[in-house]
Amino acid sequence: MGTVTDAAIIEASGLASSRTNPGVLWVHNDSGNAADLFALNTRGKLLGSYHLKDGSCIDWEDITIGPGPTATQDYLYIADAGTNRNPRPEIVLRRMLEPRVDPRMQARLAPIDAESFRITYPDESVYDAETLMADPRDGSLYIVTKSKSGMSRVFRTPAPAVGATELTLRPVTTLRFGDTGERGSPRATGGDISRDGSLVLIKTYTHAYLWRRGEGQSVKDALAASPCVAPLKREPQGESLAFAADGSGYFTLSEGASQPLHFVARSGK
Repeated sequence: MGTVTDAAIIEASGLASSRTNPGVLWVHNDSGNAADLFALNTRGKLLGSYHLKDGSCIDWEDITIGPGPTATQDYLYIADAGTNRNPRPEIVLRRMLEPRVDPRMQARLAPIDAESFRITYPDESVYDAETLMADPRDGSLYIVTKSKSGMSRVFRTPAPAVGATELTLRPVTTLRFGDTGERGSPRATGGDISRDGSLVLIKTYTHAYLWRRGEGQSVKDALAASPCVAPLKREPQGESLAFAADGSGYFTLSEGASQPLHFVARSGK
C-alpha cells in the first residue's frame, strides 16, 4: 500500500483501523519508546501524532478498538503487556476515546487523556503477551500469550467498568501454533476481531490463522474449531495486524525503519 517513512515509527508493534476517522490507521512503537500514538493513512503517510498524558511505555505490544462506557463512542485500548525477558506480575491496559484526526492540522504530539487499569493473570502467573483483541459484540477484551513452544493461552476480561482500576483475567482456551522450522513460526504476535465480530485473526511471525464465528457464538467456541491459514506477506519482524474497518481485508506492518504497509483483500464471504 505504501511505506511508513516517518522517522519516529521504528518499532511498529500494534495496529488498529479507525472507525471514527475513515482511512486512518493507528500505530504505536514497542518498548523503550515514548507513550505516543501515530495516525497514518492507508498509504503509510503520517497524519498526526498524539501523546498520552501521564502515560508510560514499558512494553506496549498491541492496540485495538472496541466498545466502552459511552455506547455511541469508539475507544482505543493499548496493552502494555510484554515482558522483555523481565517477568511482570501485572500488566497495564489503557483506554481512551479515539481522537479525531484532521490531516490539515498535522497534529504533533497532541496530548490525550487515558484511563489505566492494572491487570493480573490468574494464580499469579506471568506471561509474555503481544496480542490484544476487543469483541465488538459485548466489549470483552482478549489477550493471547506468546510462547516459543506455540502453546498460547487465551485470557478474557469483561469491558472495564468506569472507575475500575484493577482487573483479573480469566482463562478461555489454549491455542497451538505449530513450529514449521521458520524463525518465530509458533509465536503469536498480533490479532484482531472484525468489526462485525464474525472473524477472529491471529498471526505469528510467519503465519496468519483465521476463525469464523457464527451469530450468537462465543469467541471461546469459535476458537475451538480448526482455523484456516490466511495469506500473509513475509515481513522481517511482523508483529502488527488489523482488520480494515469496512471488513474489506486486513493490514499488517513490521517493526523496523521505513517498512512497507501491506493489505490483504478479502475476496469473498
